[in-house]
Amino acid sequence: MEATLLSGGYQNRGTYKPDMSGFVDPELQKLLEKYAQIAGCDPKQVGGGKSSGTLQGAGDAEHASASGVPNWLDIFQSKAERSPEWGTKEQAWSRLMGAFFRAYFIDKYYAPNNMAIPANVEYFLLHLGKSNPLGKDWKPKARPGYVGNGAAKFSVIGGGGANYCAAASSKALLNGLAMYGYKCKFIGYAPGGKGVGHGCPAKARQGRSPGEANRPLPGDVLSIRTAIGPTSGHVITVAWAQTDGTKSGEMWYVSGNSANASVSCDWARVCDAAGRPPRGSVAVINVVATNTLQPDKLEKLDDAGLSKVKMTRQAGDFPKAPKAGETSSGGAPAPGAPGAPGATAPGATPQNLPDAPKLETTLGSGDVQTCSGAAAAGSTVVRVGSRTSEPPPPAAPGTPSAAGTGGTPGAPGATAPGAPGAAPQPGAATPPPNNPADPKPPQFLEAVNLMPIPNSGIASATDIAGIARFVGQRAKQGIADVFASPHYNTIADSPAERIARAVAEYQTGIPYTMPCYFYKGGQKGAFKLIKEQGHLPLAGQCQQSVSTVLGMIGWDGGFAGDIGSGTGTPSAFRGGSARFWKPSEVPSSYEKWSETMWNEVKVGTCFMWAKTPGIGHIAVITRKHPTKRAVQTWDTCGTATPPGVARGTLRESGWLTTLRRHCGGPFLGLGCFTNLTQLKHASYKPRGEARLAIWQRGGDQVHYASDWLDITAKHLPTTWMLRSLRGAPFFPELVCAWLIRGTNKKPLLTLYVNKEGQACVSWKDKKHPKTGKPLRFHSSQGTEAKARFSAKTIGQPADPLA
Repeated sequence: MEATLLSGGYQNRGTYKPDMSGFVDPELQKLLEKYAQIAGCDPKQVGGGKSSGTLQGAGDAEHASASGVPNWLDIFQSKAERSPEWGTKEQAWSRLMGAFFRAYFIDKYYAPNNMAIPANVEYFLLHLGKSNPLGKDWKPKARPGYVGNGAAKFSVIGGGGANYCAAASSKALLNGLAMYGYKCKFIGYAPGGKGVGHGCPAKARQGRSPGEANRPLPGDVLSIRTAIGPTSGHVITVAWAQTDGTKSGEMWYVSGNSANASVSCDWARVCDAAGRPPRGSVAVINVVATNTLQPDKLEKLDDAGLSKVKMTRQAGDFPKAPKAGETSSGGAPAPGAPGAPGATAPGATPQNLPDAPKLETTLGSGDVQTCSGAAAAGSTVVRVGSRTSEPPPPAAPGTPSAAGTGGTPGAPGATAPGAPGAAPQPGAATPPPNNPADPKPPQFLEAVNLMPIPNSGIASATDIAGIARFVGQRAKQGIADVFASPHYNTIADSPAERIARAVAEYQTGIPYTMPCYFYKGGQKGAFKLIKEQGHLPLAGQCQQSVSTVLGMIGWDGGFAGDIGSGTGTPSAFRGGSARFWKPSEVPSSYEKWSETMWNEVKVGTCFMWAKTPGIGHIAVITRKHPTKRAVQTWDTCGTATPPGVARGTLRESGWLTTLRRHCGGPFLGLGCFTNLTQLKHASYKPRGEARLAIWQRGGDQVHYASDWLDITAKHLPTTWMLRSLRGAPFFPELVCAWLIRGTNKKPLLTLYVNKEGQACVSWKDKKHPKTGKPLRFHSSQGTEAKARFSAKTIGQPADPLA
């Protein structure tokens, strides 16, 4: 049933019982009861008529509902939009809300008034609960502590843009019509000049006018003024309006960037306010009559008529336009539902439903285990292929950390449970096989920033020593909870996966520069330490960093400890333990590769490009897709950039199905090793020093700077420090940062918490102002430089890890 729910198969089966006790459809009712239990609410409780109360994030409108609707609607909305992920339960809550509202509007309003459900309203109802943490502006302006699921993408429902609410109604109109085969030539809908809405042919008129002729109709796009949004207005799409023109009455509407920057369905009173209306009410500013651009009306036009409204009819098997007056239980299936034109099997993406979620493993009694380490002892986390039901809190400051196994926590060789090389935890279930659906490609820094803001228990921002201890203790806890993120936990455990996770843990986010600027011995000396002692540099250009990865999994390093670059076959692939495929032998699409070639491609296989001798690019495969012809690479050209990743840092790519032909030069070839199958060392040791610094955000006062700590002796990878900074205490007021330098004492990079609570990486390859030569380190000015270069320890404790 979950497969059908998540793929949109129940979207047109949401008819509710007259006594409001539940869905008529027994399968949908079972799903409601299951996900109401997960949300901790009573599915039979009916109320409504209340505003959501205190807002905890960016947004231009209140959440409110009319009386007589189920209370679970508001609860599902609130939990979904504030969740740090868009997992199975969030998608299920969204689908259940969408199914209810679709049937509710049709049966209560549209059918009795001989109207068809508008395509833009229908589209909005496919995306309820999605939010965008960036709030209403292009630059991040989310309120402190706000966490959103990030699923309100700009291309799907307008999230993240400079005018999120307006973009949402635009995307809903354009994509809603596209579901029925209509391609629009206009660019928008928001009320504009000369009586039209920004290129939309529908008429626009001013609000605050009485009379039936001025009544907003379902599918119209309005600019309204709300109690909490900007006075310039909030853009919405009308689901139903019972008004005296635009002066009084009430209406249901759908919009983006509602409370907590979410996509939601809300109810409000309409009032004739010249300025800001009271809570629970809206004042109409403008109306764009996009109700005239609906499928049931457009199907009556010929090509010439469509051209006048800047629209064309597409060829293909599209659903028929909805019929006026049709009830929710009759007529053709909803677009994308099983049995509808263009529908696909449950779990697949319906042809005409943009961004329909794919099937994900659902929560169940067998999906949880008790773990320790990064989570507090005895806490519950969801196993591979599932989702965290309640994110575990971090261990309290001073609590003994369970991050290390087989040694003292934090000591060299200690490994976090769930991290590469860790021993299986007692009672841990065997991870299930890879999800046959397309798992989201891991992105380490994004996974870090999906974690909930931790509760430090620190009462005041003046308790600097307490904040330092809290961040230090979190750094010692490891990153097991990062790998429990949905960005990783859909990947099955295997030697290849342990390699990929080790690369993510020890190499992602490092600066793109030569290690020899920070470590003695050059590349040959550096590789010797990698191979013999597991010492890893915290810097590298693509070829040196790929060489490091290959050394981690058993490559001997050749004569130079470097895979090399140039315009010919690299020396690493000239022996009998490797094979090199020339460009003419490598099709650009992986689907066109022979079975022999695809089977030879393994973790550690390298893609190489070369423009001239010594200039080019190299990427290494860290994952092969479990079912598809797709790979994930690790290099500087990730296809998806996680939050906080500075330009010029190494990171994981998304799933790639096509070979990139131009990446630093023409494609040089594909190098396949045959004997690199597992990690050479159980644990790896980063090299360098770090200090924790705390200073006033926006000021020049440094409150604290610890002693420089040997991160090899402390066993403190940069990723552990990054995780410790996620939601560092009082992040709106204070900057907590780990300042890292090489063994030669030269500054290397900064890890810090931004004003939204995200853990970020800062590094720049600066140039000397006179000579123009690279300085090869991040030479920050002002407060950060003072904290970085201060030789004096400020405050206590000097060692936050003690």
